[in-house]
Amino acid sequence: MKTQVISACDLDFDRHVIAFREAFAHVSWREEIEPAMSAEFFRWKYRTPYGDAVIAHIAAGGRLVSSAAAFPLMLRTPVGTHLAWQVGDLITTPDARGQGLFRRCLAALVGELGPKGPLICFPNRLSIGEIQRQGFCCVAELRACVRQTLVVRASKILVQDSPPAVQAKASDPRSVCVCKDADYLNWRYVRNPARRYQFIAECNSPESFVVVRELALPLRQRASVVMELSAEDDAGWSRVLGHVHQWAQRRGLICNFLFCSGSPLRAFGKGYIPLPSLLQPKRHRVFMKFPASMDQEQTTTWRYAFQIGDWDGF
Repeated sequence: MKTQVISACDLDFDRHVIAFREAFAHVSWREEIEPAMSAEFFRWKYRTPYGDAVIAHIAAGGRLVSSAAAFPLMLRTPVGTHLAWQVGDLITTPDARGQGLFRRCLAALVGELGPKGPLICFPNRLSIGEIQRQGFCCVAELRACVRQTLVVRASKILVQDSPPAVQAKASDPRSVCVCKDADYLNWRYVRNPARRYQFIAECNSPESFVVVRELALPLRQRASVVMELSAEDDAGWSRVLGHVHQWAQRRGLICNFLFCSGSPLRAFGKGYIPLPSLLQPKRHRVFMKFPASMDQEQTTTWRYAFQIGDWDGF
């Protein structure tokens, strides 16, 4: 069985979806990912504002049995902005497991894209071992925090399906983060065919905004999740989180979740408490691999500022 590396423009999306459905047929969280099991979803995901995804896959008997993909995005670092690739969609169908096919697909993908720019991955417990063997290192963990929905004083806010006409602010200009211009925000949140998100902004300060989505909880309860939060300072954080609670209160949501990269003290100061990892379906750790052309030692000194919206699986 030969490993092929192709561009998304040459991908057979119907065959791709069949393989994904086989790979995830018996997982406990199948209901959560079901909306993403469509050719429409992959056509959206694999064509970003920065180019087409690259896929490494193996077929047997006309069926796709293993695959790994990476889509392009722009990454800001202390030494400049780079085209980067987020690696994901790592699958092997049940009948083909145990043959090293996933390892071959990932190695082919890393070999193709590794020299071109930084690689980013949010691996699960099944793929993390091979991700590390391929040279990826953990640079950050998104720590989950939660707070009961507050009763807040109503203020004038904008709730809309499209982003403000501004670029998302990074909390620290020296940090490593995904660039969030209007093209990215529209692609990631507005054109996503599987999930619906809301933008909440201040009427008088549209550069401070948040992207949220609703999440189903047990016992027919629902919560809000902050996907992106853009604010220039701590006061902006407080105001925007207040707007989230105002929106959640109106919709009858019982709590709000935050996922913080680096130090979560800012969230704790807003009354959020850490959510034990045992209560989470996945630890959201960010692994990266930098090309040899970048100073590897220097990358270990950088601050990494990722948000849960940077993970393509949510």
